[in-house]
Amino acid sequence: REHAQTLLELDRLRKQLREETEEMERNKSEADGYRHMLVKITGDLNYANDDIEKERERAGRSVADCDRTATALRHKHADEIIKMGEVHAEDLAQRDQQVNRAWQETQLARAEVTRAREEAGRAVDDVQQAHAEEMN
Repeated sequence: REHAQTLLELDRLRKQLREETEEMERNKSEADGYRHMLVKITGDLNYANDDIEKERERAGRSVADCDRTATALRHKHADEIIKMGEVHAEDLAQRDQQVNRAWQETQLARAEVTRAREEAGRAVDDVQQAHAEEMN
């Protein structure tokens, strides 16, 4: 009888060992699946991080390019404004010369008119005097 109980206990322990072994195999298989997923996710994450880093570098280069372009445009714009100012100043100087020339010509013409008027006045006086002398 003791021998039978020992055999029953042994069968029960074998069955329990088999169930625990099967459970351990399932857990191991599940852990392997999770490990495989973790490796894949880690690879995907590394790939995504590499892409993000490359995109950051591209964005940084783009910002630097934009800054250089904006600086160049500002310099070019400033140069154009300076040139426009110089052209405007030259135009104003030419206009001043034209105005001064026109003023001088006007003054000369006025002086000529005044001289001609005085001459005409003297001529009229001379004619009137000659006419008055003839009448006398």
